[in-house]
Amino acid sequence: MPRFFEIVIDKKTVGPKAFPFPLLVGGEEACTVRLPGTDRTLFLIGEKRGHLYLQPVSQGEAIFHNGQKVTSSVWIKSGDITRIDNYVITYFVSRDLVTIEATPINKLPRNRAKKVLATQDQGAEKHKGKKLPEVDKGQRKAAAPIWKKILTCLSLFLLLAVALFLLSADSINITVSPKPDVARLKGSFPVFEFRGRYLAIPGTYEFHAEKKGYRPVSKKISVGKGQGTYHFTLSPLPGIVKIASSPPGADVTIDSKHAGKTPLINVEVESGNHTLVLDLDGYNTLRKNVHVQGMGERQTFSFSLNPKPFKDKTRASLKPVTAKKSATAVIDSIPHKAGVRLDGVYAGKTPLTIGLSSNTTHAITISVPGYQRIETKVKLGPGEKKRFSYRLKPQFATLFVTSYPENLRLYIDGRLQKKNIGPFTLLARKHTILAKVKGFEEKRLNINLLPGEKRIVNFRLKEKPGPKNNSKKTSTRKISGMVLVHPHAFLMGSSRREQGRRTNEVQRKVVLKRSFYIGLKEVTNDEFRKFRPGHSSGSVSTYSLNGNSQPAVNVSWDDAARYCNWLSEKSGLPAFYVEKAGRMVPVSPANTGFRLPTEAEWAFVARVFMRRNIERFPWGQDFPPRRTTGNYADESARDLLPVIITNYNDSFPVTAPVGSFAPGPGGLFDIGGNVAEWCNDIYSPLGSPQKIDPLGPRTGTHHVVRGASWRDATITRLRLSYRGYSRKGTDYIGFRVARYATSN
Repeated sequence: MPRFFEIVIDKKTVGPKAFPFPLLVGGEEACTVRLPGTDRTLFLIGEKRGHLYLQPVSQGEAIFHNGQKVTSSVWIKSGDITRIDNYVITYFVSRDLVTIEATPINKLPRNRAKKVLATQDQGAEKHKGKKLPEVDKGQRKAAAPIWKKILTCLSLFLLLAVALFLLSADSINITVSPKPDVARLKGSFPVFEFRGRYLAIPGTYEFHAEKKGYRPVSKKISVGKGQGTYHFTLSPLPGIVKIASSPPGADVTIDSKHAGKTPLINVEVESGNHTLVLDLDGYNTLRKNVHVQGMGERQTFSFSLNPKPFKDKTRASLKPVTAKKSATAVIDSIPHKAGVRLDGVYAGKTPLTIGLSSNTTHAITISVPGYQRIETKVKLGPGEKKRFSYRLKPQFATLFVTSYPENLRLYIDGRLQKKNIGPFTLLARKHTILAKVKGFEEKRLNINLLPGEKRIVNFRLKEKPGPKNNSKKTSTRKISGMVLVHPHAFLMGSSRREQGRRTNEVQRKVVLKRSFYIGLKEVTNDEFRKFRPGHSSGSVSTYSLNGNSQPAVNVSWDDAARYCNWLSEKSGLPAFYVEKAGRMVPVSPANTGFRLPTEAEWAFVARVFMRRNIERFPWGQDFPPRRTTGNYADESARDLLPVIITNYNDSFPVTAPVGSFAPGPGGLFDIGGNVAEWCNDIYSPLGSPQKIDPLGPRTGTHHVVRGASWRDATITRLRLSYRGYSRKGTDYIGFRVARYATSN
């Protein structure tokens, strides 16, 4: 179970949230604990074997922990105090929740500020080897007031209660479709909720969810009986319908079921298309097809019944009913050519002149695709003529387009667009989308957008078959979803002057002497489930990570290595890894079996391979990206993530299907985006000790993770030189495969 952190800066709280280690403390953008007024990273907080520790970033920082000047790593315990710059940082540590509270010293209560400064001075004196001042034995410490003793007892009781709760509580995940306006879990004991995940003591609880236009859900849930995930679906409410007729008193049937006589008020009818039949003696039976919106919306259907003709008793001929002098309505609209229905019957398109029965209320509906329809009523006197003009309100939807190749031309409803990727705001109606470019097969798509809908369309054109070209091309070729990379030497790491650089990005020369293949795409859920059928990548809030074409995540490094061995067995290749004491380790010497890319190989194909310059970011040298190039923390994840790239929208709040964006120059997809990727190497702050075809250190507890993910938005993490590490699978780490081309 991940550890949650609650960060309180000058009484402003962030979290609880499961932040990745290490947590940086300071004023830079990459810092998790941001201290206003500070322009640098001061220290980091890490975890080793379940215990927290503090480590200075620079030896020159004046950091005092519990009054002692910090020169190297120190353990962090609950109640510890760190003093740096103008801040006092206090830690409250439990098994699952860590609260880090930073307060400017000038905002501390006077007594506490004096105590902190005195503790710092005493620690500094002790560090110099001087004796602390002796306390006057003739002075006796005054007894604490009774109210302080009571307060201390209450505090201890509360801390004990919280500890007991955390030790006995279970975590469950509850998702509701569609996302509710109100969701709560109630029971006999307190419940803590964070982004759809609840922490509660085992027992029976009631979950309640509400959303406007849907029936509420109330369900009993058992916590602590093995089931940790629940999903509920809200059912839409029926529509509230009024049915009227002129004259009234007509029998009404809805879908062959008798509903009563007109006028009918507040009749509940499920959303969808229905058939109404109105029957009244002396009038022709009226049959109408109507559409009920549902979702609790109110609608009125009004109909005029036509009298039956009658026979003259002497001549047996039909005698028409004497009609009143009619009225005239001239109906126009913006936009023009809107459809007009009079009393539920189609009458034509605007501008339209129609005759009406005088002194009778008529229902008029004006509609056009992509606009909100207008329903109104008119009543005119005998011989009266009146003009009616209506402006319809447009309804929009958003279409997100990704495309390949980059010079693809995109047409929407026959009009060439200035861009071929990103969001397009369109009227909520039918559209024809055409994508074409010379040398590729064109693709046409007819879509019907609904009001407020967000639709994703990926145009990936296929090359047209052409004559074979026998000329010598680049030194790469694609085989079975992989690309061949030949030997190369390059400079790995980053310059000390690079913005966002971390101390573990040591710059050094690396030589890749062995040719290797590397996967063009990250391994998908569908591919991984062929090896492990029961695998689930899980979900984040209401967003699924488990689609077949999404990358496989929540996969440990060992299971990724086992997948590589499975591929080798299927392909008749030797296994690259062997299992020892439940852990996977590379064989020696390295063979041609499938494996995870080495850190050096990953860095080379991401930053150097088929590029003119060593790139800083997946899209180039500058931040932020100027166009949609990959899946990072974007505007679509604003309600999900604490930090996003402002004004950047890749349309995927969580992981995207692999290959959703254009590949890099070397043909690799999602390199440096979508999910971070496991590498073969065991992690070391200084990197691999080998300079030629490095495979990483021989021992360690964590493995290297390279590349940004859908959770990342900072300059530090989006850089291709950023080095991450982990010892367990998470929802933002996936992998791709590699193997050597020939034996060494």
